[in-house]
Amino acid sequence: MRTTHLLTLASALTALIASPAAWADRPLVSETADVIGGDQCQIETGLIRLTASGSPSATAADMLGSCGIGGHSQLGISLATARQAGATDWSIGLGGKTTLKMPADGAIGYALAYGLTADKASGQGWRHGSTRLFGVATKEFPGGLLGHVNMGWLRTEDDNLNST
Repeated sequence: MRTTHLLTLASALTALIASPAAWADRPLVSETADVIGGDQCQIETGLIRLTASGSPSATAADMLGSCGIGGHSQLGISLATARQAGATDWSIGLGGKTTLKMPADGAIGYALAYGLTADKASGQGWRHGSTRLFGVATKEFPGGLLGHVNMGWLRTEDDNLNST
């Protein structure tokens, strides 16, 4: 095995071990720098079940529909729900992404992802949930491996918290 293959394999294994709770390109969580074409739409979904000893289990589902609007941009709407111990929470979001440089031929691509959510906790009314602005970088590596990094700002209104 060539040294570059060993290095790639070791890096991938290290990333898997170091971040066991990470999901690649999970809807509403991570982005790639490319956008869908102006005549295309897509739907992404995610299902989650969390269990921990001594705590009630939790389930969640999310769905994101988005369409390319031309000009290297896409816009979407999302719906998410989470249920634990008989309480159900909802979230609806509007978001988008604009590619500044498409990832192609091994070159790094760059984009800006942005969005707003409205949340409804069980027994409460709808309110502003979060605002986000992320920078995205994507690069295709040999062997079809796609790497992407999301870094930015997230304002969570419920917690009165800014996160990077």
